Amino acid sequence: MTPIRLRLYLTGRTVSAEGARAALAALETHLINERGIGAVVSEIIDVLEKPETAARDDIFATPTLVRLSPSPSVRLFGDLSSVPRLLTGLGLGPDHQQPPRRDAARTGLPVADLPAKVEDDGPWPIISFDIFSSLAPVLE
Repeated sequence: MTPIRLRLYLTGRTVSAEGARAALAALETHLINERGIGAVVSEIIDVLEKPETAARDDIFATPTLVRLSPSPSVRLFGDLSSVPRLLTGLGLGPDHQQPPRRDAARTGLPVADLPAKVEDDGPWPIISFDIFSSLAPVLE
């Protein structure tokens, strides 16, 4: 099986950055121990130390978690504290389905059934969750 490749972009040693590091570690542990995924390769980029990498990769907010493989790449940013939401957003949920694309909203699917807000105008889809509510993620 192809390893899952993840890249986490963060800013220094802030509370948010440390929370993102812990979330990545929890996600890796879940994928390897509970899901039996053989290999998870992760990289952490501090944008204060490598601003050119963040600029090259079009990172405009931290923390940002990127699934590089399997393709297509997917970006999540903001609150990364929920492993179930990360799995869904990264397309690594129980059924390994890709997260819904924005065009899915135009197909008549009930909005409440879509787990995330998806923006795919750029080279990578950007998936975000409603961080102002403890309710299920929403799609506008």
